[in-house]
Amino acid sequence: MRRIRFSEAIALPLALLASPAAAAPAAPQVWQVDWEQAHCTIATGDPASLYLALWITPGDPTPEVYLVAPADRLRGGGDTIELTLGPGGKPIRASTRIRPGKAGATIVELGSLADDFPLAFMKSSEVRVSGFTAPLSIPIQGARKAIAALDQCLDQKMVEWGMDPKAYRALRAPPMPRIRGQIDWLGDDDYPPEAYNKSEEGEAVVRLSVDVRGKVTDCAVVASSGSKPIDEVTCRRALRKARYIPAVGADGRPTAAMRTVRAEFRLIY
Repeated sequence: MRRIRFSEAIALPLALLASPAAAAPAAPQVWQVDWEQAHCTIATGDPASLYLALWITPGDPTPEVYLVAPADRLRGGGDTIELTLGPGGKPIRASTRIRPGKAGATIVELGSLADDFPLAFMKSSEVRVSGFTAPLSIPIQGARKAIAALDQCLDQKMVEWGMDPKAYRALRAPPMPRIRGQIDWLGDDDYPPEAYNKSEEGEAVVRLSVDVRGKVTDCAVVASSGSKPIDEVTCRRALRKARYIPAVGADGRPTAAMRTVRAEFRLIY
């Protein structure tokens, strides 16, 4: 299971959207902007009641949403949950992973979201979640400024990782996996024996160069898993086995481009 360090986020208050003149001033909604080693996150709320985070790995367009709340608020969730961005959005089905958190909390990871989810999130003022015993409603006032802060993190990290953020954002689509949401070039048999024998775990983020045929021509570790064998096997397998749907340039044609991949190695006991 993924270990998520929500408690280490840096809280940065962001200005709210203007309130109607006749209404009493509302307390500013606080957003946390988390510049972690391998991802950028914006989050709001309190894990003791209800906390929402939008998580993106720089150079990978696939967003993830995390909910953290006391276990009794997140009961009844199945394999899929529906998100609705308000006002006026349509329900979005998301895959789920649910696990216990600290102090009686539950952590729900929502995946399989479309690449344009952050854009829709930016234009919204509320996230409604159905699929649990009771529906949830989470205000996201000031989401536009929160997304702007997230983009700053993404762009800076891409530069640090040897990518051109302007070139990446100019693509109609970056190189994409043949099966959405899956790394089909890594399997259980690829767990390095040296790491397994030492009970080493971790996530390696690698930068891939993918040519117009979808073949990986270069791989570099940009965020280490903390285990040299895990880092090395990730790039070795990518160069040997990975195939992607080629990137689509601004002209609509296949083009060579870079993307990142976060490869997770966890021991199951």
